[in-house]
Parts: sequence; structure tokens; C-alpha cells
Amino acid sequence: DLLQKYFFDTVSLAVGHATRTILLHYSPFPIPYSRQLPRSLFFEGLI
Repeated sequence: DLLQKYFFDTVSLAVGHATRTILLHYSPFPIPYSRQLPRSLFFEGLI
């Protein structure tokens, strides 16, 4: 379903952005490292 795929993409994008923002503020790792984290890592955490 196209609408469901669009919804999932939007949510995953929002989750990725939120996680990146949190990592940016609280993570001890450098910012470039947090940007390079695979998005599949977040998907596995959600599913």
C-alpha cells in the first residue's frame, strides 16, 4: 500500500531525526559518527 509506505517512511525519517538530535546533545561520540549510524539499527529497535 503506497499510503502505508509513505507513512512508514515519514515516521522512520522523524524517528531518525529525533534520534540524531538526541545523540547530538547527549552522546559522547563525535557528531559525524552519530550521523553515520545505520537507519536499520533504529528499525530493528522499533520492530
